[in-house]
Amino acid sequence: MKFYVYLLSILLIVTFNSNAQIQHYDDISSTIAYGTQTGCRGASFIDFDGDGDDDIYITKRDGRNLLYENLGNEQFREIAHSRGLSYTGKSFLSTWGDFDNDGDLDVFIGNYQERNLIFRNVGDGYFVNESATAGIEFKNERTVTVMLSDVDRDGFVDIFVGNFYAKNILYRNNGDFTFMDISEDAGLTDIKYTMGAMFLDYDNDGDSDLYITHDNTDSNLLYQNDGAGHFTDVSVEAGVALEALGMGTDFGDINNDGLLDIYVANLFENVMYINNGDGTFSDISVRSRTDDYGMGWGITFLDFNNDSRQDIYIANDSYFSPYPNVLYQNIGGNYFQPVDLGEPVCSEMGGYGTATADIDRDGFLDLVVANAGRNDSNQLFKNRNTERNYFGIKMEGVQSNRSAIGTRVEIHYNNGEIQIDEVTAGTGYTSQNSFRLHFGLNAIETIDQVVVKWPSGLHQTFTDIAANEYYYLKEGHTIEIEPDPNKNSSTTATIDINDDTFSFYLLPNIVNHQLNIALSITEKTSLQWSVYDITGKHLASLGTKTLTKGRHNFTLGQNVIPKLADGLYFLSMETNDFVLTEKFILKR
Repeated sequence: MKFYVYLLSILLIVTFNSNAQIQHYDDISSTIAYGTQTGCRGASFIDFDGDGDDDIYITKRDGRNLLYENLGNEQFREIAHSRGLSYTGKSFLSTWGDFDNDGDLDVFIGNYQERNLIFRNVGDGYFVNESATAGIEFKNERTVTVMLSDVDRDGFVDIFVGNFYAKNILYRNNGDFTFMDISEDAGLTDIKYTMGAMFLDYDNDGDSDLYITHDNTDSNLLYQNDGAGHFTDVSVEAGVALEALGMGTDFGDINNDGLLDIYVANLFENVMYINNGDGTFSDISVRSRTDDYGMGWGITFLDFNNDSRQDIYIANDSYFSPYPNVLYQNIGGNYFQPVDLGEPVCSEMGGYGTATADIDRDGFLDLVVANAGRNDSNQLFKNRNTERNYFGIKMEGVQSNRSAIGTRVEIHYNNGEIQIDEVTAGTGYTSQNSFRLHFGLNAIETIDQVVVKWPSGLHQTFTDIAANEYYYLKEGHTIEIEPDPNKNSSTTATIDINDDTFSFYLLPNIVNHQLNIALSITEKTSLQWSVYDITGKHLASLGTKTLTKGRHNFTLGQNVIPKLADGLYFLSMETNDFVLTEKFILKR
């Protein structure tokens, strides 16, 4: 007799513009707010459970951190405690990446005057605290920024920890979930009022350089990477040694010339640096009309209206300086204009972290904002644009790090036009955008070329790619359309019984009201079906079926499934010889 148990993880100042009459975003904050959430600092869009849609993690300086599972249909539920991520302390940020290249996202939590923490994802979105054995120093520093990149391109993501008036640290990933401080050898010896940071390939040489912002009028720093993880300060000669009260920073190619430009949020005037292509930058803040005077913290580049130009969103602390959040629309020619201040995204709270993702994969980017005010709630803004095309891609490294952090994507279309973007782990200030890259295409329906440049050095080119799809690419493989968890899908489990093949499907594995089963068997078999919750508690028996050899399609649980609350469950199929268990999500 053979006994098998299979558990699959595949889840089943104020300017009004010409768009003043169009409300681009709706406030759907009630799905993540649950009343006031005092002291929130950072927001990350991440697919922590690998089910294909982006969830939200909020870090709090006061109270426990929050993990919101994306249930689809613009609905979320908070589950941090059940997943091991409800840390209560002074958390400023979370930065996510696959530290051990096992296929799921781990997380580094940066705390202020408390020990930093690192959690390993042990599968299906459950986390274990590995801080004590990871080899990271915990000196109760004031950590305010954490960014990930494979700085030496060895296939594992390294960790940059920026501290406020304390030594910044670069940790090399040893590949076994331990890390080593290599700051001195790497040339990253800065001890100033660090606030923000980002990795970007500003000089187009295929490796990740590092830009750091400073508070207290310490000049900002640009470090050039030599390709092996050694950095040289080139701030002055590059023209970006800004002396201001710097906070968050992000990059984008505002004029689609194939060069990454830099934007810096400050107390008072923000600064836009355009990349000249020769290792230098020029300050075009005033001319571009992006010199917002608020207390700027979080920022992110995004093409919110899919017109093929990178726009900018800024989260301002409106209590410190009375300016609202700003969404700058890129109108071409290196010029921007704010959208109508009546937009929900132009709110006035204690804005700190902000990030972007397409939460329902409708082709338009949504926004989240973490607010720190005493009576604030966090905000989630749903993009209501419906026109214009898009292209998106999510990648998985093989020789490169599994999360594909540092990978650059170029799209070429319309006889020579180009857009570029890079996968990052860490965005703006204390936040993180989705790992899925998004490009607005305006009216373009076919992309001439998609060029993917991996950190390993591999370049892949794909031609004649259709618009209005999200794609998936595994390094060295062929590009394919990424399955949408909000639509019907199928999952196949295969088990070998006495040299025969037994196949079991859930169609779809995201369930509304009933379970549709497709089953292939090689001999007459009696099967007992049961449902269990995530703790292993038996909830219901769905009956026993005796089936003949061949393929069968049938429905289970018409009277049971409607009685269950939305959530994650396990369907068990049992015989005298084996048990096969498959996951499904109930979402109404």
